[in-house]
Amino acid sequence: MCVLHVISKTKSFKNYSEKTSIPTYKVVDKNDLKNTSKNKKWGIYRISFSVSNKEWNKFHLQIKDSIKFLKEHKKSLKYLFLKYEVDHAYLDFPIDSRLDKNVLVQNDYIPYELNKLCGDLKISINLSYYSS
Repeated sequence: MCVLHVISKTKSFKNYSEKTSIPTYKVVDKNDLKNTSKNKKWGIYRISFSVSNKEWNKFHLQIKDSIKFLKEHKKSLKYLFLKYEVDHAYLDFPIDSRLDKNVLVQNDYIPYELNKLCGDLKISINLSYYSS
């Protein structure tokens, strides 16, 4: 399940989330509670979009969905980044780690097309590895 996280230190995305056709996963404001037991707040404004619902062991399909998503929503994302004082944006890919006592190295390839689309929009790429 790949998600695009967009962060602003100064402006809420709640109005944008109500108007956009981009599939929104979650919206938080800086004063929303992040951890209720510790009364900890987010401290930032963030909107997250559902980019791919493919399983963590299907990285190549998450990539394919991400390329399609960025192409389809490029105009809306450019508007968002311009009007909402975006400080940082990144695609977050959850990936099942294949490492074990027999597999010592894991390489995951990001194709040029995705790098270019992300670069044009100033979106970073984050690979989050999870042990099985």
